[in-house]
Amino acid sequence: MNKIENQFEDLLINKFNFSKSDIKAFKKNIENVNDWDSIKHLELIMAIEEKYNIKFPYDKNFDLKKFSDFIKLIKNLQK
Repeated sequence: MNKIENQFEDLLINKFNFSKSDIKAFKKNIENVNDWDSIKHLELIMAIEEKYNIKFPYDKNFDLKKFSDFIKLIKNLQK
């Protein structure tokens, strides 16, 4: 994994108490994570914006369904 992936995984573990199995499920689809809902989804987006000092386009927020979607968008917004 690269630096952004490691940081993102740490964010999921530390802020959202993700287990390794939650992260594995998230890599397939966020909806596979137990007790995940739209509020947690928005909290995750806000946490990412704060951590990486970026702003997600509003129209993309709910298009983000898996780990790689978030990583790709973070990388694109950091350019």
